[in-house]
Amino acid sequence: MLKIGFDFKLVDLIMRCIFTTFYKVCMNSLSALMHLARDDGLIKGVMVCRRSPQIAHILFADDCMLFGDYSIDGANILKKYSNGV
Repeated sequence: MLKIGFDFKLVDLIMRCIFTTFYKVCMNSLSALMHLARDDGLIKGVMVCRRSPQIAHILFADDCMLFGDYSIDGANILKKYSNGV
């Protein structure tokens, strides 16, 4: 994350969340940010079939998978949302 320009404080916060009891809160926050970016039309998820909803992310117990067209522009959008829009 540091290599693509995310702020050290954000990366440090995410790493602390992974190894603390605040993990669930952090993942819920990430999920809310992803929903907000998708609802604003800034990111697109993938559809598994014609009438399915778009899936932009899936949260696991200790991991998160992001789906979609994540180019440099997409990374910058996620970076913007992670910094509080």
